[in-house]
Amino acid sequence: MKINFLALMLFSTIILLGACNNSSDNLLIGFWKLDKIESDKKSSPEEQKILDQVYAELINNSNIKFNSDQSYEQVANGNASKGKWQIVSNEDDENVLVKLVDADSGEATILTIGKLTSSEMVMILKSEDYTTKNTFLKK
Repeated sequence: MKINFLALMLFSTIILLGACNNSSDNLLIGFWKLDKIESDKKSSPEEQKILDQVYAELINNSNIKFNSDQSYEQVANGNASKGKWQIVSNEDDENVLVKLVDADSGEATILTIGKLTSSEMVMILKSEDYTTKNTFLKK
């Protein structure tokens, strides 16, 4: 009896964890257009003016599409790439970590997604000195 209960608990836990992962997968699938860039980088007024121009260009020319077959297509400031994606972690319930593997170079990149809903995704990019949040809207 005790073994059956433990087996049932283990099976329930596996099903629950699988359902959580599928939920993030389902939310991620679709076409996302960059909508806003926010950064806490300390800049002079002249540097900020240049950054604002760069951000505006990125916003106009950047998107990513996550397909249900685990492939992705990305355009970042006019440069296209494609490859495979997979969710590698969402254990802390705050951030979803997504691994992108470029089809041409084989290079892997880990994206930190701080917010993921059916219509909005916020990627968090951290450097030593500042944090940037890129907000994408599902189209």
